[in-house]
Amino acid sequence: MIAPIADIDRLAALHAACFAEGWSRDFLGKLLGGAGVSAWAIDDAAFLILRTAADEAEVLSIGTRPEARRQGHARALIQHGIDAVRMAGARRLFLEAAEDNAVAIALYRALGFAEVGRRRRYYDGRIDAIVLALAL
Repeated sequence: MIAPIADIDRLAALHAACFAEGWSRDFLGKLLGGAGVSAWAIDDAAFLILRTAADEAEVLSIGTRPEARRQGHARALIQHGIDAVRMAGARRLFLEAAEDNAVAIALYRALGFAEVGRRRRYYDGRIDAIVLALAL
């Protein structure tokens, strides 16, 4: 079940479980305190953090614990996020994906996202990020 997540400690633990370099509790606290930022989770399996500003929105982070992957959590969260930012007035939703993350890119393309740019050496100073956008 998708639910808002406001518990910074829980979100930090979930982020750390999903990524080799999880975001700190302090960083997440500041981020969630920012204008237009919202976060949701599916139990302790997956999370999504979005920011909406004017008529645009951005996926700041999305992650699924390794043992919970390939169960549709990311798809459900992105679809939920699309609905939420559309209701908030966004007309486009952006996100970045590492060019070597074929699974994520395939998911985003299946949901209608299209490549609109590239950030060279964005991840770890080595891996390009593909910038994708979805017209809402």
